[in-house]
Amino acid sequence: MGIRGARGLRVRTLERYLALAASDMLRHAWGDRMGGSSSQGNRPASARRVLGASLVGTAVEFYDFYIYATAAALVFGPLFFPADEPGLQLLLSYASFSVAFFARPFGAVAFGHFGDRVGRKSTLVASLLIMGLSTS
Repeated sequence: MGIRGARGLRVRTLERYLALAASDMLRHAWGDRMGGSSSQGNRPASARRVLGASLVGTAVEFYDFYIYATAAALVFGPLFFPADEPGLQLLLSYASFSVAFFARPFGAVAFGHFGDRVGRKSTLVASLLIMGLSTS
């Protein structure tokens, strides 16, 4: 076996390892539906709770962002920017809305990190409080 043969053996071993790891992850995630047994018998109820929590969190975040977009279009221009040109007022208020829109991925990274470290439930509560307090 030369260098080429050893490399081929390593690649095949790695492929087998990755296939077994993927199969094990799927069996753990899907449990009985793949013919195996899951360590958690209440997987569907847990999945429903996660889906419900995600739905509520996303709905609140969308509602908050929708209110901000409406306020940017109707209120922020005349209230915060110079009244000389109404078109400039609207552009500047939309610019403030775009800053909020493009800052969302950075918040997702930060809160994803804290969700893994501190806990998703407390991070969700903290993000909802921050959104609610900044809106009011």
